Amino acid sequence: MARLAAVLEVARREARHLRESRDRLFPGPVDAAWVERLERDPVLAERVDGFVARLWRSRTRWETAPSLPSWRRWRSPWAPRSTT
Repeated sequence: MARLAAVLEVARREARHLRESRDRLFPGPVDAAWVERLERDPVLAERVDGFVARLWRSRTRWETAPSLPSWRRWRSPWAPRSTT
């Protein structure tokens, strides 16, 4: 049970950091003007790249976490489904 609590705490912290990054990066709606700004603002483009990389690593880490296989199957839309 302690291991599960530790895993959940790490997941909560990671989710909080991702939310905070998202809120700073996307303070308003993403529209065509915002996307066009990426070409003119290399700092913003780098922040988006970093955010996407962190989000992908987080998703991949939790999708492949050996500690929570049944949770993964239940929660994840990407988890393989049984065909039987």
